[in-house]
Amino acid sequence: MKIEFHMLDKTSNTFRKVYFKEWDGHSPVFVSTKTTGRNYWDERQAEEDLKILAIVTSPTAKTLSIKLVP
Repeated sequence: MKIEFHMLDKTSNTFRKVYFKEWDGHSPVFVSTKTTGRNYWDERQAEEDLKILAIVTSPTAKTLSIKLVP
């Protein structure tokens, strides 16, 4: 399972699909390719990261959806 984001990039006014990779301190790191996104083996750990990521805000992007994908 991977965490997938659909977001509106306010700087270029485009829609993007990105995948969560890791935490860099208190900031999430996202990648554009599904294969390099973090792979979760335990759904409980994925749900914990989803709760935290749902709170994170960005001045340059608007989150449209966050979901777990196989």
